[in-house]
Amino acid sequence: MKVTPLTQNSFSNLTKTEKVVMVMSSGNKILSRETKDNFVELYSLSGLLVEIWYTINKSTITKVKITSEDKVVKHYSNLNDLIRNEIKS
Repeated sequence: MKVTPLTQNSFSNLTKTEKVVMVMSSGNKILSRETKDNFVELYSLSGLLVEIWYTINKSTITKVKITSEDKVVKHYSNLNDLIRNEIKS
């Protein structure tokens, strides 16, 4: 059986449920953040950066989307602290 590598396009074509199952079972949680209405968890998955968005106080997943390194640097303010802590260790 030939295994097809995960690409941005193949991930985007999955249903929301399939994306969540794949990220939760095979991804590595990196960081989390909050927006006004959402709690967002960032995962790495087969070379992709994927965010799972939850509605605050409901634990309802509203979306699962691929993001870019530029957006991660912009939106995750604790990224610099994480990097500094890793360097000190």
